[in-house]
Amino acid sequence: MASIFWKYLFPLLLLAIGVVTYFLVPVINEWVSVHIQGWWGLLALAVAGIALWLYFYFALGFRGKGLRYATIIIIYTAMCLWLLANFNFITSYLEIHFGTWGMIGGLIVIIAIVGLGLLVLF
Repeated sequence: MASIFWKYLFPLLLLAIGVVTYFLVPVINEWVSVHIQGWWGLLALAVAGIALWLYFYFALGFRGKGLRYATIIIIYTAMCLWLLANFNFITSYLEIHFGTWGMIGGLIVIIAIVGLGLLVLF
């Protein structure tokens, strides 16, 4: 019974909690988006990503190529959430120091580095 709970019911429970809080309590989403800004937010996303990776590894039994894909998705999602929460700060910093075209080029370089890094690592 425990393995059925962790493999099927626990993810559905988390999904249901996420959907209910999104529609019924939008203050929670605003609080989360405010608190994942900055370096502490990146640390919190890293801890959540490690916990999710451990869940994939131990509870769901992902190994080999499946674990690589799950890791890539976790890293990419955490990076996107953090960049979205810090979008104004990052773009303002790049635009002040490099101008508009420099900001665009800087964002392209960041995207390329992350994409190539994930491709090479996994």
